[in-house]
Amino acid sequence: MPGSMRIPGSLRALFDRRRTERISTEVANDSEAIDFVVVTDISTDGAKLVAPVPLSVGRKVSLKLPLLEPLEGTIVWVSSRLAGCRFLAPLHPALLRVIVAAAQDQRAQRQAG
Repeated sequence: MPGSMRIPGSLRALFDRRRTERISTEVANDSEAIDFVVVTDISTDGAKLVAPVPLSVGRKVSLKLPLLEPLEGTIVWVSSRLAGCRFLAPLHPALLRVIVAAAQDQRAQRQAG
């Protein structure tokens, strides 16, 4: 298309890695304490969380995401109630797309119900 800008493949891959669907989920730590958090951004390597109380850097967490066994990670940064979680093992990009689609389906069902 004339006048349209083409996004280089390497940059497109970066955009495609991140998904911004909000996912309400549970997070547990080593002591089995459960907190409810919202995942506001997720990639193959980690996620941004919004928690009701601040989480601490270095905290080992286990996220319960749609269609998966609990996903292990570590809190790597904190800013007030926001926290960054790095997954211990990266997600496959296709699995990330499935998680986001499942979260979108769950949200649509809640809104319809």
